[in-house]
Amino acid sequence: MSIFNIYLNVEDDYLKLIKDSYKIIVVLFVFQLLSHYSGMNKTTLGSAVSGVVMNDEFLGIILFILLGLAAYYLIFEKVLSFH
Repeated sequence: MSIFNIYLNVEDDYLKLIKDSYKIIVVLFVFQLLSHYSGMNKTTLGSAVSGVVMNDEFLGIILFILLGLAAYYLIFEKVLSFH
């Protein structure tokens, strides 16, 4: 029950690829917005990946990714769907 339904005449494998691509774009877009408005910079991202196992930067990145997934499933999936 989406607002916009796009019906594509493609095989199921391609439809799954399109849906997954849409999901990844939404998650990365939300992550970018959250990291921009929180003041996260490139050095923060680098230290999160190469630093201690569970540092604050890493946990922030995990939180932003989870919020991106939540935004996809709770908002964007209901706005646009592919069939």
